[in-house]
Amino acid sequence: MKTAIRPATLDFMAISQEEINHSVLLLEAQRLSDRLEPYANNNTMFRSSLKRCMVDGRNLAIFGRVLDGLFFVDLTDGSAGLLPIDCETTPQYCNSDLESFAAFHVAFMEAIQPAIITNSGVTERVLMELEAAFRKRDASSMADERSFWSMRLYELSEGFFPLSSEKVELHRSLGIDLCHPW
Repeated sequence: MKTAIRPATLDFMAISQEEINHSVLLLEAQRLSDRLEPYANNNTMFRSSLKRCMVDGRNLAIFGRVLDGLFFVDLTDGSAGLLPIDCETTPQYCNSDLESFAAFHVAFMEAIQPAIITNSGVTERVLMELEAAFRKRDASSMADERSFWSMRLYELSEGFFPLSSEKVELHRSLGIDLCHPW
């Protein structure tokens, strides 16, 4: 029997529904996680059972995951980011707020659906339109080429973004725990 490989140890603590009910930001994260579409080809999942963790003095609420990290909202400034599984890497900025994160996720999912159906890449026109929409909605999300959405657009343009389940299947075959931290 294979032993599951888990990401670096972080102290996660469940956030009670009572605490969520008394926080506009936590309620927004919970509602967002209930309505965002998962994407199995890179293990993107969202959960309404929020987890808290402290990273570099930042109070974060984890509301989702992807193969390479955990989606969070910073409870101090309301920004959304990705906490990479690699503990040597700093959190990656996604968006200035949760609504922008949701809008980007929806637009990205809509943009890749035709490529998945036709088993082809995303056209340059679609990539340009997506980048322009991202810049218009939340310019700070695209200000750094190392930010989450900039990297996803780059991966998509170069054919690195998983449009099939191969990458997830590889992780499973290696015994990597794809359900962490839930």
